[in-house]
Amino acid sequence: MKKVNHALIFIVSVVLFWVNISCEKELEEKYDVFILTLHSETYNPIQVGRTLEIAYELSNTNIDSLSLLVDNQIVAFSSDTIGSFFYSFDCAGTYFLQVDIYRNNKVVASSYVYEVLATNNLISNFLVRFLRYDSNPQVFVGESLKLLIRSRMDMYDELLTKATVYFNGDSLDTFTTAPPWSLITPETSSVGNLVEIEITDTLACTYRIKFPIEVPENTPPEITLSIFPKYFLSEDYYYPWHTPQLSLEGRDNTMVSHADFYINGSYFGTKEIDEKIFYSEIYDVEGLSAGIHDVYCIAYDDRGLSTVSNQVTLVVYEGCEQEENIVEVARASGNKVYAISSGKLMLIDYNHLCNIAFFELPDNTATSMAYAREAGKIFIGFENGDIVRFEEASGQFYPVFSDPSIVNIQDMDVDYESSKLLFVSASHLHMYNLMNETLATVSPPVFQGSKLIINKDSKFLITGGKLNSSGFNLYRYYYGHNGLVPTDDNVFFAQTYFKRLSKRPGYNQFVTSARYGSHAYGFFDYEHTGTFRPGLNDSGMGYSVSGVYSADGSNFYISKGFYIYECDANTYELTRRFDVPERNPRFMMPNEYGNKLLVVHSGGKLVIVDL
Repeated sequence: MKKVNHALIFIVSVVLFWVNISCEKELEEKYDVFILTLHSETYNPIQVGRTLEIAYELSNTNIDSLSLLVDNQIVAFSSDTIGSFFYSFDCAGTYFLQVDIYRNNKVVASSYVYEVLATNNLISNFLVRFLRYDSNPQVFVGESLKLLIRSRMDMYDELLTKATVYFNGDSLDTFTTAPPWSLITPETSSVGNLVEIEITDTLACTYRIKFPIEVPENTPPEITLSIFPKYFLSEDYYYPWHTPQLSLEGRDNTMVSHADFYINGSYFGTKEIDEKIFYSEIYDVEGLSAGIHDVYCIAYDDRGLSTVSNQVTLVVYEGCEQEENIVEVARASGNKVYAISSGKLMLIDYNHLCNIAFFELPDNTATSMAYAREAGKIFIGFENGDIVRFEEASGQFYPVFSDPSIVNIQDMDVDYESSKLLFVSASHLHMYNLMNETLATVSPPVFQGSKLIINKDSKFLITGGKLNSSGFNLYRYYYGHNGLVPTDDNVFFAQTYFKRLSKRPGYNQFVTSARYGSHAYGFFDYEHTGTFRPGLNDSGMGYSVSGVYSADGSNFYISKGFYIYECDANTYELTRRFDVPERNPRFMMPNEYGNKLLVVHSGGKLVIVDL
């Protein structure tokens, strides 16, 4: 270091600082030191080689001398109470300046300590950038950095003889050539980090340049899992032939790489995403078995951070998709049910739904069926008016009735104990005597699509209505040795969108879905005189109630939209609801034990609902 007595002085900044220092006790004097101004040719930091003026003034003139200290080393003396020191810096770096006052060879007061940065073109010539170790521009805490250091201007590189690069205090490498330099750091552990370059220049001066850098913290992905809705399917419920679709929505500060799906805790499959923000990424869930399946996913970003999604539940019913379009069903014994298509008789097992026994019908225009369970005989009617009998014991078909004047048998029932087969065709009601093979016919004003049901104990039947239509009558007749005789209260006006008649086994009770008034829906009960039971007087049921089916002596089952309702036959109150994925099944038939419900949809699709 050296003093410089000549320089062009520019006033850059004014610093006024007051320091009160007590003198020695025996003098009991105070010395106030004012550093009036710091003058230099450039603003602080000062350029290496330029001159700095330190102007001072003392309020107490009772002194011997004062000195200028640079980094605690005395570099100049003066005996003037008002004056200036002049100083220049040979090397770049940070320096600390101070003025001390002496009396009787002792320091009695000191000024404030000033920090001055002396710089040269080499110090300000470095730029520091950082990437991830693999040159990815996105880097986070916990990853190694690639430091890229270069010169702003190559012309100043000749001032450099050696440079050592430090990262958070640890030396990375030393260079004796000019930048650019590339270095890999250890893994970062915090947001705040410090890069330091220790430089030795051609004047043999050594100093450090600091570059604070902040590395952001990575955050795990955000992910939401839902079931992708299909307008023709109930959202959470499926049959085996359906493919549930899951929808993913999420985001990440880098990129969501993929999502792994888990069903009932076991890995199921992976969806590649590779998006930063995404909506409705669809994943098909194929091959689910019957049962309740809890599904969630784990989404990963491209750094390996992960998030577990919410859980959704998929319910898959036991089902079988076969080709025959079923037109009628009848409960057999135990866990069996009979069904007919236009050309086949089928025996379906509730416990083995897809193991169906098929019997070819003698004609392919079957329309209706009646089962005499006590005799093991099934009567099947056809569009051409023929009726055949199937014997369970032999597995054979036998002709029962044929009359060219009778066509389109649309519904039938059998009282085998009294040898009466009753059926509806066109606008006629018929009773055929299986014993003497005689036919009795009456002509109530019934319509195409009218239904029929009998009560064997009381020997009466109800028939009428019109499928999917409203405002048509239902009629009651006695049947027996005297043929078909209307009862005294023969006509019941149901005002119903008529779907199906159903009887409660062991009771003189018959039920159908009905519309009553302008917006209420419920049951009509024909046990005696025809009574509307308001237990289902709920406009939420809607006019699309597709049928009423009896199970045993205690329950009825009603289908509407995506729901199957269980209804108490005594109170007519809804007791349970089952959600099914497809709307309005064609038929429902509980088994004999009342613990399984066979649901038949169009196209021959069969489903079991556990009750």
